[in-house]
This record gives sequence, structure tokens and C-alpha cells, in this order.
Amino acid sequence: MENIMDSKNIGVIVARFQVPELHDGHRYLIDHVRERHARVLIVLGYSEAHLTTRNPLDVATRLMMVQAAYPDVRVASLPDMRCDQLWSKTLDHVINQEFPGCSAVLYGSRSSFLSQYHGRHQCQEIPPLPCPAATEVRETITAPLDSMEFRQGVIYAARQKYPTSYQTVDVAVLNGDRTKVLMAMKVDDNNRWRFIGGFVDPADASLEAAAKREVTEETSMIETDDYIYLGSSRVFDYRYPRGDVDAIMTALFAATYIFGAPTPKDDIVRLEWRPIDELENTLVPEHQALGAQLRAYLATVNHGRSDHHATKSF
Repeated sequence: MENIMDSKNIGVIVARFQVPELHDGHRYLIDHVRERHARVLIVLGYSEAHLTTRNPLDVATRLMMVQAAYPDVRVASLPDMRCDQLWSKTLDHVINQEFPGCSAVLYGSRSSFLSQYHGRHQCQEIPPLPCPAATEVRETITAPLDSMEFRQGVIYAARQKYPTSYQTVDVAVLNGDRTKVLMAMKVDDNNRWRFIGGFVDPADASLEAAAKREVTEETSMIETDDYIYLGSSRVFDYRYPRGDVDAIMTALFAATYIFGAPTPKDDIVRLEWRPIDELENTLVPEHQALGAQLRAYLATVNHGRSDHHATKSF
């Protein structure tokens, strides 16, 4: 291949490089551009929802990786945006910041960012080198390494993630006259009761759907209906103690029992219909506030008042 060095235009690559080290396909792309341009800029794309399975490495980590392999290459960063036009305009601005007044040639493969770019610089598609995609590379990383560096990396990653409020749902399944509620017990609950519930799954279409799923999973598919949202509450779970940056927020629903024989499933060891007026002294500590919410709702319903704020779902 003829080596023609372009001293006027900047060679630009926009990539993510979400891998432990640059593989042959990455190096092929970078070397292809370096052979053609005296000045090369690599723009690292990043998501503000960082530390996800698709974007596990932050910009600083990837920048060091690229600079160690190519110390003569300029490296910048660019956040993901919902609008291609704005993203393209911002990319042009980044290029101008790094190399004021210069024109650029943007390089990428058929499946790269080129189809989303609508800026002022020219683009050139190059055929990719057959090699595993970054997603495939990440999927091979399935076991911990016994090294100080690995443990430092895990600690660094934990400190970099955003504080997380984990969403859960809890359900008060009520009998027909609302005098009893179906309560659950786990093996480590010290003979105290809890509402049926659990973590919302990313596949759940809504909190109501999550609530129905949890009832199905923990009671062997009893039939319920009339899910009513009662409110939300912070849950001080032992897995996320006070002082931790992460915590749990739950949404409490009331539901009406239709039929079926409640049978403990999942991590539930006991299910029992409990009188509403006995809840206060029998709930696990983290569900005391939920018990108060349920009693307040039932007091309103039983007195025939219509000014409560519960919202019926389904």
C-alpha cells in the first residue's frame, strides 16, 4: 500500500475502545490513519451512564491505554447525545479545539459512527480487520484475577459509580373484607413478617408489573387483582446500611386476593394470613413504615372517605 502522508488535514478516529487492551482491529485502524496523517486525533466516546456492561471503562482509564500505545497521538473525549446533529456539531468543536483552524478526515468502518456524522469534515470508510468485537472481548472476562492491580481496579470502579437508589416493590395482598393481609417470612427474619416483594427487574414494564411478578414468584401463582399504589418509602436494608451511598426505595401496593393456595416460593419460607391489627408488633424493622402506610390507607377506605390519593392500576 502506498504511504501518502497528509500534512494538511487531521486524521480523526472516534471510538470507544471499551476493552482491557487495544486489539489487532483497533491497532489496524489507528495505524491506517497514522500512515496517512502527520497529526492524528482520537476522540473517545463516553456515556454519562458510566460503569455499565457496555461502558465499563471511564475516559481516564481508556486515555491512558491509548496514550501508552500511541504517545504521539492526541486524545480527546466526547459524550453521547440523543441528537446526531448536535453530536456532530460538538465533534467539530472538539476537533477545532485540539487543532484550531484545521480541516480533518474522519475514519471509520461501515458499522462505525460515520452514518451518524453530519458535520463539516469529510469522512472515509475503511474495511475493518476481522477480529472479535469489543462486546465479545468483554464477555470473555468472567473470573477475578489474583493480583493487587485487579483488586485496586475493582475498588476504583466501585468508587467511580454514581450513588444508586435501587427500586423495589412491596405488595399487601388483602383478603376480601380487608381484615387480613398475606405476609411472608424469610429464613433470617427472626420470626417476624414482611410484605411480599423484591427488586424491580429491568424487563418489568412498570412498577405495577413488577409487583404482580413478585407476587407470582413468591406465592406459587395465586391470582390477584386491583393493584393500588399506596406510596413510596426509603427502606433501610441490612445490605445497604445507613451511611452507605447506595440505598433502597420501595413502592407499596395493595392488591385483592382472588383465588389460589399460597405456597412459599423463591426465598420465602412461610406465608400466612395475618390480622391487620397485629402488624405493628410483628413486622421486620425495615417494613415498619410500610405497615403504617397500609394502616393509614385502610383507615381511609374503611371509613368510606373518598379523598385519599391512592391511584388504581391495571
